[in-house]
Amino acid sequence: MAQLQTKTWVNRYPDVFRTVQLFQARYSSTACPRILSFGCSSGEELQSIRNYFPTAAIFGCDVNRAALAEAAKVDGCTVFLSTPEAIKAFAPFDVIFAMSVLCRFSLSQTAKSLKSIFSFYEFEDHLGALNDALSDDGLLCIQNANYLFSQSSLYPSYAPVRCPLIGTNGFVDKWTADDIRISSIRKFDHGREHKIEFQPDFLTDDDFRDVVFRKNITAVTELSEPPAPLGGKVISTTGKGADLSVAAAERRIAHRHTSELLQDDTGSMWIGSTVSKTTLSGEIVSLPTWWTHIHPEPAGQLTPAQEQWVVKPTTGSKYWAKRLLPRWRL
Repeated sequence: MAQLQTKTWVNRYPDVFRTVQLFQARYSSTACPRILSFGCSSGEELQSIRNYFPTAAIFGCDVNRAALAEAAKVDGCTVFLSTPEAIKAFAPFDVIFAMSVLCRFSLSQTAKSLKSIFSFYEFEDHLGALNDALSDDGLLCIQNANYLFSQSSLYPSYAPVRCPLIGTNGFVDKWTADDIRISSIRKFDHGREHKIEFQPDFLTDDDFRDVVFRKNITAVTELSEPPAPLGGKVISTTGKGADLSVAAAERRIAHRHTSELLQDDTGSMWIGSTVSKTTLSGEIVSLPTWWTHIHPEPAGQLTPAQEQWVVKPTTGSKYWAKRLLPRWRL
């Protein structure tokens, strides 16, 4: 893998994990899928994958031996040093996550040329090893890559899997195969935007969105949203991301995620997630709202009878209760 930094966190890519989870439920007959975390770092991604795919055989590899020693502590996962030979030995895999590893960020932010840092040849070389290890009809997930998968020689053998949950494939700056910078990154309070520096003829809006790719399939797989609640009252609305009006006017590729917490007529709680994004032509588009039926507590909604018993941390205290995170199987 190209990326040498190992900083990560649990449940870093929830929308991608949920998309693959839904795809496996609808299209896969494999009860025990084999999943590889390519660049598993210190194991946080392995923990996340286990929550979404409890019956899977999970594997993780990395080039950082110290990180691997930590990753090896994650129960029920097989961890190994990342080499083409080792990946081949454990193949085939039904799903491969290559998340924030096919890049050299943040060196690429200020580079005049990427060729001597992480060349397109190296990018293709990594993709070749992953392609050889992926089963027919398997899923390759690429997030935060410096190069476009659509320019790879392997791309004609794949087709995207698209879901309204996914509006971006990351914040890492993009480059062409012949070492021309496509975008620079502008950082703001809640994320980053792509400022287009060069727009080649082949560039499309999907080059900034597609993450999940299905092997040996020619048609795009569109995952339709689940049923929405019937009636109800919106309790709260929150938004995170760019000011899309400004981004579109200044020719930047950006996105915004809006969440609605709704209580339906039966008293059940729902979260509606809507991704909006700018396009290369300067438009703002919104993907269909994705509704998830949830229990109220993970959404921060408690009854008065529950609220009276909750212990809250004291500001400034060095003793903090460990917060129990909800499991993400939906």
